[in-house]
This record gives sequence, C-alpha cells and structure tokens, in this order.
Amino acid sequence: MYYSFSIWGDSNLEIGVATGGRPEGPLTDHGALFSSNEIGVDNSVDPMYFKDDAGKAGRLAAR
Repeated sequence: MYYSFSIWGDSNLEIGVATGGRPEGPLTDHGALFSSNEIGVDNSVDPMYFKDDAGKAGRLAAR
C-alpha cells in the first residue's frame, strides 16, 4: 500500500509504502520512498491506485 504523510503546514510531503499479504493487514511499514523536497516540488504527493481498461494496475502521484 502506498500512502502519503505530512505535518500540517509543512510542504515537504512524503510517500511511504507498507506491504502485507492482505489489504486489511497486518502490514509492515517500509517508510518513505521519497519526499517533495527530494523531487523538487512542494506539496507534490497524493497517491492513488488505478486499473486501466486492459486490467493493468498502477499508482498515480499528482500535484
């Protein structure tokens, strides 16, 4: 599972990842993958899961 986390008022958001055998858990947190500061764009992360018409799954991170 990808997730975003931040501190209120801080524009350096981060994307983290947690894994597990089932969506409802238990999950193991693997911490941050990247931060807004690392990619040079403030408030840049808001992950979203999607599946296209062909059934291919992916993740979007939008500003």
